[in-house]
Amino acid sequence: MNKKIKKILLIIICIIAIGIGGVYWYVSDYYHADMNVVSINKSQMSYDENIEGYVFKPQTATKKGIIFYPGAKVDELAYQPLMLKLSQQGYFCVIAKMPFHFAVLKIGAADAIMSQYSQITDWYMMGHSLGGAMAAQYASEHSNALKGLILLAAYSTQDLSSSALSVMSIYGSEDHVLNKQKYKDYFSFLPQNTKELIIEGGNHAQFGNYGKQSGDGEATIDPSEQQNQTIEFVIKSLQFK
Repeated sequence: MNKKIKKILLIIICIIAIGIGGVYWYVSDYYHADMNVVSINKSQMSYDENIEGYVFKPQTATKKGIIFYPGAKVDELAYQPLMLKLSQQGYFCVIAKMPFHFAVLKIGAADAIMSQYSQITDWYMMGHSLGGAMAAQYASEHSNALKGLILLAAYSTQDLSSSALSVMSIYGSEDHVLNKQKYKDYFSFLPQNTKELIIEGGNHAQFGNYGKQSGDGEATIDPSEQQNQTIEFVIKSLQFK
């Protein structure tokens, strides 16, 4: 093997190594959950290895369940306070654990969850940011198996306008991460009876508990208030469903 070929191979190997290192760094750099918040009620959550998800069971039996897809590069546990509060309102809740914290890598995560917990008959998809978009994509392909969709700072690029799904769309007035133009452009993809809530003072990150997000606006309310308004709106919207 001559020196020229060796040099070319060495360059190729270096490029591959740098690429692998870059990908590893990218997926390893994510928003971590505020464990001071999570640890408060950690005993009320369990991890189910069969579905690779965190389960929150209500105190009373129910037929209604919510499957949550986390935002991109956000620790699933950051949404524990939100989902715990929903379970305390009588909903069986599951946060899907995503590969490398990207819901786009496991859009079909809800399949195993619904199969494992077949006693739940009324399922709702819910997701934040990119997780919301992936929840919408799943809903577009499984609308007959679902009752509704809850979007947090997200929009659907799939046309759900003719579906029978109950859809809720929620975002904060100080959200600087959500692409508002695309949100408006794609809003017509949702059913005409879609319920919308703009939380005054809320931002992009505070649907979870993972601190500030790059590029986000400054919230004028705390995460607990933003989450409480979200839950109140969801429960009210689903009250007669």
